[in-house]
Amino acid sequence: MSSREILNGVVIAFCLISFFLVLIPLPFQLKMKNTPTCIYIFWLALASSNQFINAIIWNGNTVDLAPVFCDISSCIIVAVNVVIPAASLCIMRHLFNVLSLRAMQWSEAQKCREVYINLAIGIGIPILSIPSYYIVQVSRYTIFEDIGCENATSNAALAILFKTGWQVCIGVVTSVYGVLIIRHCAKNYAEVRLYLQTANTKQYICLAILALINIITTIAFSLWILMEAVQPENIGPWLGWAAEHADWEVIWVVPYEEWNLWFPQACRWFTPMCAFTFFASFGFSDEMWAGYGRSFRAASSKVHSWASRVRGTPKRAEQPVLPIQSGKGPSDLPVCHMSRPTRHNLASAFLPDISFAPFDSAISLEENYPWVSASSAGTLSVGSLSWDEYLAHRDLPSRPATTYHFSPLDDSMQSFS
Repeated sequence: MSSREILNGVVIAFCLISFFLVLIPLPFQLKMKNTPTCIYIFWLALASSNQFINAIIWNGNTVDLAPVFCDISSCIIVAVNVVIPAASLCIMRHLFNVLSLRAMQWSEAQKCREVYINLAIGIGIPILSIPSYYIVQVSRYTIFEDIGCENATSNAALAILFKTGWQVCIGVVTSVYGVLIIRHCAKNYAEVRLYLQTANTKQYICLAILALINIITTIAFSLWILMEAVQPENIGPWLGWAAEHADWEVIWVVPYEEWNLWFPQACRWFTPMCAFTFFASFGFSDEMWAGYGRSFRAASSKVHSWASRVRGTPKRAEQPVLPIQSGKGPSDLPVCHMSRPTRHNLASAFLPDISFAPFDSAISLEENYPWVSASSAGTLSVGSLSWDEYLAHRDLPSRPATTYHFSPLDDSMQSFS
């Protein structure tokens, strides 16, 4: 295996890892309603998946295998080149509003308007850059070996404006917000410090670091492309709409040996670098660690349940409760209901509440309990006897009546004859 194949495999692996890494903090950011960060996650995940698919399909070949996908992929690349600085601008605006304490005084309507502004910057501007790119697009797309589909622009001076002008302008505006944040923090240091003591300081610091890194890298890449494009041998006039789109259906292919320079190789690592930087900023917070613990416990519970089903051992909650059966038939034992005495029926709890039935008018137990043998079955009378009648019937002496008196002050019981 050559070094080129190893390098391409590493790039593919890092693009796949980047796709999953940026999606891990998404639930927490949605819960916090952090619109700039959610926009950044969406576009970065889209860029990682697009680069991953391109690198797999065109690994070692330049065959036009997926024309429709290349049309979509080239538009995604144009939008992603603009969205990284646009998302950084949204983050810087958010930090400026928070540190200047404007966001604390907003009403619900102002908060909704701020969300719409962030969506217009983070989604509207990148989508708007796609039709502007079509003006200087000379072909549907270009296929680079090991890279995949890329956009195809002319070398006209107008292409510099539409290709790198977006990044430079947005980067300048973002830098202005960065300067305003530093100026406000220096001017109102005590007020900002008091606010940060009660707020999530770590999150704001991570946002600031992420935005600064994006500003530096975006402006550096844009200026480098701009300096390369303005060379006299690389620039030409714009020939008009018909001339620029004359070879629209011609698909240009570039072998690996022609584009294997340090700058195109460095551009392949731009998206994974942004993804790893984002995860390093937001993936190790206290809230994320708590989420990791909950996910691990849920996953381990699922694995344990699956392993129990595979082994055929039911879980404790699923083990059946076997009823008690009698010796001569499927029956349940009679249920005994116990009533707990209270203050008002405490006296009746100490007195016998027994009903006895004579054996003359009786109902056989076999009618209700057929499994009871006739030899052991007794009889149950419809009528009943009181306690004194039962004693007289058995020729037993009756006890004198006892009266119980309950004091209203306490629950003690006094008996007297």
